[in-house]
Amino acid sequence: VMTQSILHDPLLTPHQLAVLLGRNDRTLAYWRAVKKGPKPTKLEGKIAYFCSDVDLWVKEQTTKTKEEL
Repeated sequence: VMTQSILHDPLLTPHQLAVLLGRNDRTLAYWRAVKKGPKPTKLEGKIAYFCSDVDLWVKEQTTKTKEEL
C-alpha cells in the first residue's frame, strides 16, 4: 500500500475540484454517492481529493474517450 504525503500531493476541497472541473458541488456529491468520479478521501471528517487521484481519474476519462472514437 502506497501512502500519500500532503507535502508532495496537495489536497483539493470538493468546491475547489468542482470549480476546476467546471461542475457544481452537488455533482461531486452525487458522484461520491454513486462511486463515480475521482476517489475522495476524508481528513478530520472532511472530504478532500488528492491531486494525484484527480489526475489519474482525468487520464482515465481521456483514455476512455479515445477508445470510444
